[in-house]
Amino acid sequence: DALVEDVPSVRDRVAVIPIFEPHLPRMALPMRPQAAGLRLLFVGREARRKNLMAVVAAVDALRAEGQSVSLTVVSDFRDGAVAVPAYATVIPGLSQVEVFAAMQSHDVLCMPSFFETYGMVFIEAMAAGIAVVARDAPIQRSMLGDGARYAAPEDVPGLITTLRELCDPIVRADQI
Repeated sequence: DALVEDVPSVRDRVAVIPIFEPHLPRMALPMRPQAAGLRLLFVGREARRKNLMAVVAAVDALRAEGQSVSLTVVSDFRDGAVAVPAYATVIPGLSQVEVFAAMQSHDVLCMPSFFETYGMVFIEAMAAGIAVVARDAPIQRSMLGDGARYAAPEDVPGLITTLRELCDPIVRADQI
């Protein structure tokens, strides 16, 4: 729809094809019991490009405020090391099915990338029934619409505010 709005001359040549993810297991998603605090998930083979640094800074700030926030990092750190605090769980090299399972045990996927072409991981997180915080960029806004929260990669205070809001389970439920 966004393409046709931006470039009306292609209207007759565009076909919308629904996203099909055959590698994801078909399952009913049970209502998860609410764990204490916010269970935050970061997924990205390239942790630096996907801005794990901002996520860590935001979680550090929230924890300093007394918020109960846990962080799980799924990354191989292919683009270089990132300092990860001792409170975080680091899991390298999960398959797509394992990542999808990890999503189901978390509340929010947070990945405010410096650059992201499409970001299927956001769609997978939404399919897993968790809230999403994505890079504030036209492609993500076009793809995710009102189904996500957005943060500019360089705006750590904005990311902190967004995650603070998502610490509230009612706000989080409205986001899903």
